Amino acid sequence: MTGYAGSAEQRLAIERGELDGDCGAWSSVPPDWISNRKVNPVISFAPVQIPGLPPGVPFAGDLAPSQEAKEVLNLLMNADALGRPFVVSKQVPADRLAILRTAFDATTKDAQFLAETEKLDLPVVGPISGLEAEQLVASIYAASPRLIARAQAIVGK
Repeated sequence: MTGYAGSAEQRLAIERGELDGDCGAWSSVPPDWISNRKVNPVISFAPVQIPGLPPGVPFAGDLAPSQEAKEVLNLLMNADALGRPFVVSKQVPADRLAILRTAFDATTKDAQFLAETEKLDLPVVGPISGLEAEQLVASIYAASPRLIARAQAIVGK
């Protein structure tokens, strides 16, 4: 949002009535806004159910009017599925990469880790495996020039 330095300023602007909406992570919405029904989620850009998001909020991909529109939307949203990825150089040996991926996957399922993230109100939503992330990045790079041009036109590049 142009004119506001960050999410805290945006929240204040919403409370003052300067902004009518925002786009961001459901987990970053102040809990009292949710419990007091101060916000109405309109659409979700996640193909999986987000914890705490009311049922019935439509997924953007389901509203796309054509196959091409779905493909453009998927291209624009695919990077979001990566979340906050951990990456290593392509020069890391395959056996070491496998160890790192196994450890990461185990961490995302570890009861103590999940309990700590819940205490901090940091949801771990649908973590994808390293192989899935690698395939997702490959699909982004494999997008056709036509699809890339349509996506760039949408985001203004």
